[in-house]
Amino acid sequence: MLLTERDCALLDGVLVRALRDLHMRDGAAPHDLVDVVADIHQVAKEFRASVLVEAGSGTVCAASGSEGGSSEVTERLSVQEAARLTGLSTSYLRRAARRGDVQASRSGPRGEWVLDGGAVAAWTADRTHLRKAG
Repeated sequence: MLLTERDCALLDGVLVRALRDLHMRDGAAPHDLVDVVADIHQVAKEFRASVLVEAGSGTVCAASGSEGGSSEVTERLSVQEAARLTGLSTSYLRRAARRGDVQASRSGPRGEWVLDGGAVAAWTADRTHLRKAG
């Protein structure tokens, strides 16, 4: 089976969390599995960076909101960070999160949306592809 960059971006967070859970449960994870997840994580990180840079401001924000590289786990973006990176409005991104168009969850005392960076990149790439095709 061949995974595309988009597939890797969507799988990245799930696989990294599953690997961490397996390690916590069993005390270790099979080296072959760790290698596969590391490869997928690297491809996903590069995909997120390329898609979000092309769509938005030219900078990539890590989970902490700082410019630069990626966090250990897939980036979690605030609506404001995602808007800056994609060039879309915050209200549009909130609607997309509510509709389930992009993987997101509520976080913090005010229930702010937090978007999965890989899902935002894949969704943005899909939107761009559809606009070019249509």
